[in-house]
Amino acid sequence: MICSGYKVLQVINGSSDAYVHTTRIKKWDVCAGNAILSAVGGQMTTLTGQSLDYSDTQNALNNDGLLATLNEHQKFLNIFSSAFKKRKT
Repeated sequence: MICSGYKVLQVINGSSDAYVHTTRIKKWDVCAGNAILSAVGGQMTTLTGQSLDYSDTQNALNNDGLLATLNEHQKFLNIFSSAFKKRKT
């Protein structure tokens, strides 16, 4: 299994345009990748467009999917968020 950190690095180095995760994921699995991506000007949000909230110590799970991009985040969010919303209903 390839970890989320490696997938974020693939986005950063240009091997992938986006990293999309559609199932539940623990926030501690993505926090380092999110920090590095943010430092180089990229963006990571849920598939509903929300920033990940790391301050909630009672809930370590993100249930709303994940999108990480270096460029054109909104474009990819538009593509994947509608499919994600349909899948959840």
